[in-house]
Amino acid sequence: MGVDFLTPKPEKGKGRKHRHRLVQPDLRARTLEGAEIALKHNWECSLSGILPEDGGTTVTLRVADIVSSLALKGIALGERYAEKDAYDIYVLLSYYRDGPRDVRDELKPYLSDKFLQKGLSSIESRFRSPEAEGPS
Repeated sequence: MGVDFLTPKPEKGKGRKHRHRLVQPDLRARTLEGAEIALKHNWECSLSGILPEDGGTTVTLRVADIVSSLALKGIALGERYAEKDAYDIYVLLSYYRDGPRDVRDELKPYLSDKFLQKGLSSIESRFRSPEAEGPS
């Protein structure tokens, strides 16, 4: 399983525009417009596994929740159209709890967030009709 570590793009004039940034001595993270929303909207997940030579470990990590996942997928869909992004959005809406109404209820308190607005705007544009590029 691949794991993406995300970090916000540096502010203008502070740092160079690279696809990845060193966020600690041994970790490079993918710079991403809107990554700030994932730092605010996430949940904790514990993951256990076996290390090389049979050692066991458990770690706790933060995973993007439905608010930040949908916002970031929407931003990606707007910046570059990829069928994978459209499919991921369909899956998020269809399989989150009991479906789209629950997604709506989760998003409603955060509709003023600029990254959520940008993501939802892209989704609205790409899914504007059944014949549009999003659903087709």
